[in-house]
Amino acid sequence: MLTCPRCDRALGGLRRAAWECDGCGGRVVMFPVLRDGLSHARRVPFQLAFAGASLASHLRCPGCRHPMLATEAGGIAIDVCRRCQLVWFDRGEAPEPDSPLPRPALPRRGWDMPDDGEIQELWHLLRMDRGLPVELESPVPAYPFGNIPLATAALTLAMIAVGLFCDASWTARFAFLASEPFREAGITLVTHFFLHGGIWHLAGNAYFLVVFGDNVEEAAGRAGLLVLAFLGAAAGALLHALSEPFRALPLVGASAGISALLAYYALRFPSARIGWYFMNLPAWGFAATWAAYQILFAQWFADPGVTEVSAAAHLGGAAVGVAFFATQLRMSPWTSKEGPPS
Repeated sequence: MLTCPRCDRALGGLRRAAWECDGCGGRVVMFPVLRDGLSHARRVPFQLAFAGASLASHLRCPGCRHPMLATEAGGIAIDVCRRCQLVWFDRGEAPEPDSPLPRPALPRRGWDMPDDGEIQELWHLLRMDRGLPVELESPVPAYPFGNIPLATAALTLAMIAVGLFCDASWTARFAFLASEPFREAGITLVTHFFLHGGIWHLAGNAYFLVVFGDNVEEAAGRAGLLVLAFLGAAAGALLHALSEPFRALPLVGASAGISALLAYYALRFPSARIGWYFMNLPAWGFAATWAAYQILFAQWFADPGVTEVSAAAHLGGAAVGVAFFATQLRMSPWTSKEGPPS
């Protein structure tokens, strides 16, 4: 549930990816939808403002409840949350789209309900439209496939349980601090994997873990999946500490560990097809685009305190995935089209 940052009321759905407060009349809109609904001339000021916002706002994000960033676009004062991709407008200031927002179209047969294939297609489209990757063609190795991914399921459930039932004292004790990288005997290098900054942060990481974890577990084994996730988390935390050694904001989230899984997945299954923002990419292309974005993000927001996302942690985790794949390939040479040797 999204909450109004001004009067703490629950926001009501206005239309797809837009919500309005019945009290103050403010409106929050998903940035990708706002951007796509405007003409180029009207879109550019919002893109520049969203990317360059750096002033701390007194408003908290309707989704993750972290402080937003205040900026101005086209003479309109707005508040943005890059983590949740949300833009807040006060009453009457939200721009109307230049064209109707596209909606996924499904074939319908009179009063019949859509069949399973149509529902799955709609679900895929909705996820891709929100920037969530979708396996359009799941990799199928030559060796028996379809085992229950117990390690992926256990890791996901543990992450969700900690995120939902542990209070702020856990974050204070077990989050990773760049200024004290080896506090609590160094266990925060791993424990930050299970802590998250909000429900959307947790949901996004759980989604990525489920999408890529099962195939990684099949190829690397249950122990291999856990080694990748935890070594990736530790390496990401250490690179984060090296890049911002005096940062006071705690590092939380499974993103670094999941980055290790993503890098391994792309190298192990380079021809798997990934749907992303209505693009159909091979896994290696998706991973390369993701890595380029992380590098640019790290350069763009190099000044500490400008963003709460640590691109350095993501890249550190991805490096573990690459190293793990290279080691596995050297020890047991097989390609993504040939199963492991019998």
